[in-house]
Amino acid sequence: VAGGPIVEDKHFFFVNYDGQRNTQPNAVFLNLPATTPTDPDTLAAIETLRPLAQSWERTQNQDVFLVKTDHQLTGSQRVTLRYNHQNFSGGGFENGGAQTSFETTGASKVYTRTFNTTLASVIGASLFNEVRFQYARDREPGESNSDRPQATIRQGGTTALVIGRNFFSPRETTIERLQFADTLTWVRGAHKVRTGLDLQFDDI
Repeated sequence: VAGGPIVEDKHFFFVNYDGQRNTQPNAVFLNLPATTPTDPDTLAAIETLRPLAQSWERTQNQDVFLVKTDHQLTGSQRVTLRYNHQNFSGGGFENGGAQTSFETTGASKVYTRTFNTTLASVIGASLFNEVRFQYARDREPGESNSDRPQATIRQGGTTALVIGRNFFSPRETTIERLQFADTLTWVRGAHKVRTGLDLQFDDI
């Protein structure tokens, strides 16, 4: 975190960075009931599945930073500019569990960019106005680790292992947002009246 004046009593800056690194194990085992047959075909199928039943790691890595400036234009007007930036990568975040093979998961990712600006104005002794504008883009793709179809392997009604690409990955979700808001506040003695509008447009 760092902040301070650019020009004393007029222009100011503030920056912040946060980084996170996290790793968690996802233990996997071939869940075979005691009644599993031991004929050659069944044993051959088990040996085919065993390499797919290896444990794997799930990661959560994120970088977030903020840049903000404040500008005192006059004694009654202040402009604030703010930019937020987020990158998240969740390896193995698309799916998980003790009977989930590595090929049935994938990376979940988030890329968010947001820009905000605010103009605050004091109008005379009793009026205060605040105009805000925002542009935001949030992209959240999900990746897959395999192009093979998903299959759930069962033995005697028990799930032994899930293999292949999960049914909802790869995927792509992106939202773009435009927002314009204006708030007018009127103060008289112990009374306060506030009115305004807030327009928000989402393109998903």
